[in-house]
Amino acid sequence: MSAASAPSAAGSNGSPAFAYPATRRGSDVDEYFGTKVADPYRWLEAPDAPETAAWVSAQNAVTRGYLQHSPDREALVKRLTEAYNFERFSCPWRKGDDWVFQFRNSGLQNQSVLYKQRGLGAEPEVLLDPNGLAADGTAALGSYGMTESGSLLAYGVARSGSDWNTISVRRVSDGADLDDKIEWVKFSGVSWTHDEKGFFYSRYPAPKEFQATAEQQADPDFKRGTETSSVRDHHVCYHRVGTPQSEDIVVHRVPVSTWNIGAEVTDDGRFVWITLSESCDTKNQVVLLPLNEDKSLSPALLERKVPLVSEFVAEHGYITNEGNTFFVRTNRDAGRYKLIAMDVARGAGAEGTGKDGAADPDTWRTVIPEHEKDVLQSVSAVAGDKLVAVHSHDVAEKLALYNQAGNLLQDNIPLPDVGSISGLTARKTDSEFFYSFTGFLHPGIIQRVQLGGGAAEGGAALSQTVFREIKVAGFDPSGFETTQVFVTVADGTRVPMFVVARRGLPRDGQAPCWLYGYGGFNISLPPSFSVARMLWLEHFGGVFALANIRGGGEMGESWYKAGVKLSKKNCFTDFCSAAEYLIEHKYTSAPKLCINGGSNGGLLVAACVNARPELFGAVVGAVGVLDMLKFDTWTIGHAWTSDYGSARDSEEMFQYLRSYSPVHNVRTDARYPAVLLTTSDHDDRVVPLHSYKFISELQSVAGQHPEQKAPLLIRVEEKAGHGAGLPLAKRIQEQADTLAFMSIALKAKSNFQHAAPAAQAAAGAKL
Repeated sequence: MSAASAPSAAGSNGSPAFAYPATRRGSDVDEYFGTKVADPYRWLEAPDAPETAAWVSAQNAVTRGYLQHSPDREALVKRLTEAYNFERFSCPWRKGDDWVFQFRNSGLQNQSVLYKQRGLGAEPEVLLDPNGLAADGTAALGSYGMTESGSLLAYGVARSGSDWNTISVRRVSDGADLDDKIEWVKFSGVSWTHDEKGFFYSRYPAPKEFQATAEQQADPDFKRGTETSSVRDHHVCYHRVGTPQSEDIVVHRVPVSTWNIGAEVTDDGRFVWITLSESCDTKNQVVLLPLNEDKSLSPALLERKVPLVSEFVAEHGYITNEGNTFFVRTNRDAGRYKLIAMDVARGAGAEGTGKDGAADPDTWRTVIPEHEKDVLQSVSAVAGDKLVAVHSHDVAEKLALYNQAGNLLQDNIPLPDVGSISGLTARKTDSEFFYSFTGFLHPGIIQRVQLGGGAAEGGAALSQTVFREIKVAGFDPSGFETTQVFVTVADGTRVPMFVVARRGLPRDGQAPCWLYGYGGFNISLPPSFSVARMLWLEHFGGVFALANIRGGGEMGESWYKAGVKLSKKNCFTDFCSAAEYLIEHKYTSAPKLCINGGSNGGLLVAACVNARPELFGAVVGAVGVLDMLKFDTWTIGHAWTSDYGSARDSEEMFQYLRSYSPVHNVRTDARYPAVLLTTSDHDDRVVPLHSYKFISELQSVAGQHPEQKAPLLIRVEEKAGHGAGLPLAKRIQEQADTLAFMSIALKAKSNFQHAAPAAQAAAGAKL
């Protein structure tokens, strides 16, 4: 594809001018409530078309050509490789009497490896190494589940970043795979019946693009994840080990094609807790399936399913049960969540239900009440009747211990610092649990908490020791500090924001700043560690800021709901206010500020740069949702209407979405900062056509502004998806490109020792 007919631009560091690839503008038009809307880049919705492939190749070439002018990129790759070369561990978990399992990464492995051992003190052995499934590391472990005894592992493999999983079954004792193969699994858990004869999983019908031959479907490189068609008709199946998938029992189907469904076997193996959701909203329905006395499933049992919660009024998450008493985390009449005990043996009608077959909320007992300010993020059962609760207080997390009667046994179990609990493993048969702690300046500490005799007798005696501590070679966190501030926006809302910087940072507005945000889907962004952010602090004297804007789950349901549908612009207002705070308090200045977000966060930064291009020096948007008029027509986009609404809902919703949709609001009257969009060719969550359309409009419209000097670029990764399972080698290259782009755009000087100019040029030519 020719690159000669598009507007040229000069790099902001004075690098030679370059031309954007020519992008054909079509004449396609859509109509919404009598309003016609042009869709000139509809041809880019065909990801495998030769014209699209040529366009992607040409765009990548322009981006590589720009980044080769960074004197830091080669040093960044080297330092990232060094920094990532540290041992990493997950929390261990137990199965059976003595099996212990844990994920480990020796440092530079593309994918973490699952290990097994007989007891905590035994020598670990490899159970599953995904690195051997694809030479380039693009095969990753997806959904997985183990039998209660630890004898069998059902594991899904996702290839090239796609959300599709193929499930196999492995014998733990000798690591041998059985003949079972389960296809077309997506957005699924894996949960075994306690007779260990089979497991529940969720799947879709094979998409129309993949009604292929058996030979094609058996090929690991056969393309999955490049399709754009909407996935529908999710259903829960039961697979009996040793039988073909065609004989799997369909346990429950969604009554509406766009709903999602999942299934979980209860702690005692007596029931299956089936949840149905119509979108990503914090509401679900619950169906309870009793199993046989021997904890097996037979087809006749399907007639005994009981609808416990038959309306979408709140979220109901299973925690544990004692007989017919179920402990459930819910936001029913509790926006910051509470734990209730649901006695399904009470009431009339079907066993364990109220008169209409649904659980009666009037009979529910509150175990952990809703806190006045803190959000109940999770609850885990341990040591018989004990419950470990994770609360979030102003975004920082804390631990507490309760019993099932609701008595608080110990509040504020000591944590290493202000941060977050990124993993917690516990089971009712153990008198201990493990949790992983992380923070902006803490790579990770795995703590082992043992409950002593006092706790077993109803008290709260416990001891806590460091099980593993993760350290990054060459990084000294003592030179940096984390501060939390609160930004007051125009409507009076106080938005929390963390600021991480070197101690004693001069407040002169000269520091380059990386501002990150998300603000959607009730997802919280607590403090967490990142190697790339560490390098930004360490080598560029940079500031990192994380704004916990509305739309997230940090402050409860009202905080989430204040950033959805016709209130979505609150997210953008909050984020721009966070940027203004950093500038006003002289952490940075507008030319030195880069905003960054991914997925829904990609929408966030794109909408903000369209609204306030003068406020930023650079924008990095990853795998963003950017065409807000059509997002719900591709893959799983229909589930996001709980946050965004749909342009087909009403004229009011159409006009609102159109007013901020990044693809439809590129400015003709303003100069844009440097923009880098990143996406992947196998992203079947947020399909890459969103980014293709937005960068095309930016280059075509904003690129023609007479004062537009900053680059408008896109980077498309091959054999990668929405982010999960990305091989470390690819992650290092992507992060090096992102940091190099930021450093050029913000004129951020590094402390790297560079090669001679001639050597730099030779190295750049190889990029």
